[in-house]
Amino acid sequence: MIPTWSWSRLEVFEACPYRAFLQYVERVPTPPLVPPEGKAEHPLTRGVRVHQAAEDYVTRDILLTDELQAFAEQFEAQREAYQKNPDVCIVEAEWAINQDWQPTGWRSRDTWGRMKLDWGYVDGPTMTIVDYKTGKKYAPKHVQQGQLYALAARAFFPEVEQFNVAFWYLDQEDTLEQSYSKIQVDVLRDSFDRRAKAMTGATVFKPKPSAWTCRFCPYGEGRDGNKHCEYRYSYEN
Repeated sequence: MIPTWSWSRLEVFEACPYRAFLQYVERVPTPPLVPPEGKAEHPLTRGVRVHQAAEDYVTRDILLTDELQAFAEQFEAQREAYQKNPDVCIVEAEWAINQDWQPTGWRSRDTWGRMKLDWGYVDGPTMTIVDYKTGKKYAPKHVQQGQLYALAARAFFPEVEQFNVAFWYLDQEDTLEQSYSKIQVDVLRDSFDRRAKAMTGATVFKPKPSAWTCRFCPYGEGRDGNKHCEYRYSYEN
């Protein structure tokens, strides 16, 4: 079984339960991250680096990197808010909840779900949540991710009445913004609860090979060069 979930794990499981089994139950190693042809970095490696640059700019006295310049004013506002009152700012937070959707420790015995938050700011009855994105904009997927952020924030800040969630697409100079009342957030909980319990309660992990899921699956070959997913192999041949 897979005892804990996150947004990324849920995405993997719903796309292909068998991949989730290999990755989170069997813990089959994945190949090293190799930059695409013509690129200096793998997208995941670059994403981690850019996120770190954003955190460092907000919390430390350093210059804004070129990759963050499209949102220079917004990052400057975050920095000013952090310098003025860091107690109401959330920077690269690690949130964990138990099965009752109550806050718990990241590695507590009752930890069930985990989420990482890039930026949050509580202003009285309103909370602003920002997620930095490198790469493309996938609105349907990111809307759901934003809903989950609001749900987690609801657990940690029960006094908040309004949750404003924004995604900043750093490479595209674009944004995606959503707003939820606490009543709307409470309604969303049942859907995510069912999805998460389907994952953490699963004992059968059926493969779901397709052109899309297999294209982005790392288990065509492992680090040892052996095929690990016979379903992908048969699909591709």
